[in-house]
Amino acid sequence: MPAQSKMTVLPSKLALVSIYAIVVTIGFSHYYVRDLTGQLQQNHRVILENEALFYERHFLPNSPSRRLPRDNSNTNSSSSIVAKDHGGPRRPTFPIKAHVVTQGKARTATTLLFNMAAVSHFLYLLQYKPKWIPDVHLTYWQRPHAYKFLRRSTTPPHVIKTHMDLNNFLADNVVVFAAAKNKKMAREMKQQLVNEGHTVAFVQDMETLKEVGVPGLVQEYVAGFGLSEKDEANLNEYFRHWEILRQCCGQQMSMKWRNDLMPQEFKVSKFKSHPTCKTYNIDAIEQAFMQTELYSTIEQYPSIQPLNKPSLNDGHLNGTYCSSYADLVRTQGLSIWGKPGGRPVRTKLDGAIKDQMHKGRTNLKPEGYYLFPETNDTLSTRLRKMWKRPENEKKKWLRAVLVARTDGGKSYADYNIPPTTDSADYNIP
Repeated sequence: MPAQSKMTVLPSKLALVSIYAIVVTIGFSHYYVRDLTGQLQQNHRVILENEALFYERHFLPNSPSRRLPRDNSNTNSSSSIVAKDHGGPRRPTFPIKAHVVTQGKARTATTLLFNMAAVSHFLYLLQYKPKWIPDVHLTYWQRPHAYKFLRRSTTPPHVIKTHMDLNNFLADNVVVFAAAKNKKMAREMKQQLVNEGHTVAFVQDMETLKEVGVPGLVQEYVAGFGLSEKDEANLNEYFRHWEILRQCCGQQMSMKWRNDLMPQEFKVSKFKSHPTCKTYNIDAIEQAFMQTELYSTIEQYPSIQPLNKPSLNDGHLNGTYCSSYADLVRTQGLSIWGKPGGRPVRTKLDGAIKDQMHKGRTNLKPEGYYLFPETNDTLSTRLRKMWKRPENEKKKWLRAVLVARTDGGKSYADYNIPPTTDSADYNIP
């Protein structure tokens, strides 16, 4: 009997151990499931907040800027609109496409827009797609229907500056950076571009730019391309010098500063003096720019080197390029096109042709359509071709256009074109 009693006790102990193990397992499972659920809910809140913040910051320029709390766990990386993942690379908030197009009307800081987008895009490629960098093509685009070319291939990647209508660049592999005069126009432009099917990364406006300056613009691009805190410091140092060179050096210097430098016979009285360019030692600024870390990094890549200039049309910097160019403006009156003789003055005949070219086929009799043939050339290209024609041909074209107009607008005499030996000048409607 004692042996039998012992046998009946053993199963009871095993049962207790099993029950204990089951209880412990259930307890730990409940803890981990609750912890995981909390993490998922937190991540979901961050994603929703970031999505709203992205649209607010980049598509609603007048909205107050908000940032997520700075994570100081990694001193080499900056805070980002998109939450970090354990200190690893941050996801860009800009849409990333094969080709970048920057566009805006003249005198809306489009060169700053182009260079800021191109240099920041370069830093993004340096981190994520370095093999693409040797093939990057920087260009000022004037040909229509660019989408036909860009859609065909993702390589080479293009970074484009243009003043053309953006519908010429409508393609799935293109991301747009645009420029506007003020916040209201920026909002309207963004909405219109999105409605037309464009992928829009950022719309820069002059009003906000005056408020936040280049450092504020740098913050947008650092967040947009997911760049580091070191990248932000390098961009600020680089563009602090570049922005001065942009205004006071080279072929696309400020019109006011160019006018200040011009010989007296080429000065234009309507321009006031530039407020700051005369105060700079421009060679010292050029040399400081060349000594920045980002300048040195860009110099290692021939495809990107043109960014290390005041504009794509300028020569390479050498430490005295800016003062040498200024001397040519002082002595030869170099125009914005780099030609001596000051600003070109168009004749009244050329001005009349430009006026009629702008009107095109509007209020034109069908029999006059041949005077404005279908072409893919831009208006500026067509004007240059017309202006190069012999004077008698230009006058013949202008007379024919004026006769074909149905709106009773200007006559040939209204343009006050000086008569020549051409007998037709004395028998003009």
